[in-house]
Amino acid sequence: MGLATVYGIVKQNNGFINVYTEPGEGTTFKIYFPRWTESEEKEEILPEKAVVCKTGIILLVEDDEMVMETIKRILEIIGHKVIAFSSPNKAFAFCKKEKIEIHILLTDLIMPVMSGKDLMDAIETIKPDIQTIFMSGYTANIIAHRGILKKNIHLINKPFTKDQLASKIQEVLGNIKREIK
Repeated sequence: MGLATVYGIVKQNNGFINVYTEPGEGTTFKIYFPRWTESEEKEEILPEKAVVCKTGIILLVEDDEMVMETIKRILEIIGHKVIAFSSPNKAFAFCKKEKIEIHILLTDLIMPVMSGKDLMDAIETIKPDIQTIFMSGYTANIIAHRGILKKNIHLINKPFTKDQLASKIQEVLGNIKREIK
């Protein structure tokens, strides 16, 4: 798990991280979460409900191959056709070469070689109607601070559930004005 993902999980759960480092001694990360007490109201845990959504063709770009394969399987289970790449350069080359209609670019935001935003900008020159959903372990505040998030940009924070992903995709597919075949 990357540090950005860990940081996102900790922040989402109202925690914080202290880092201690000394040359020649190494680095220690201490993670703190709020104490849970039984007196707090217990949340009822409900089984995940199925989310029904339009189906579309999704270009998935995730540099971590294990994460990519997991997300690909989830997308296929909920009915989407998925074209997956672990390299933004290969995804871009595919889009230049193939004349297939792609409804959504689902891409990691922070990747080596090319960022998800740079990939989106490049693909939009070829496929201007494509919608983009960014995935990130960073919190939205950090991403916005770096100037990446702007209006009408879709983001899903890692880790996410199948229902959260299906819901986000449904939201984006619902914004597409043309008919999806």
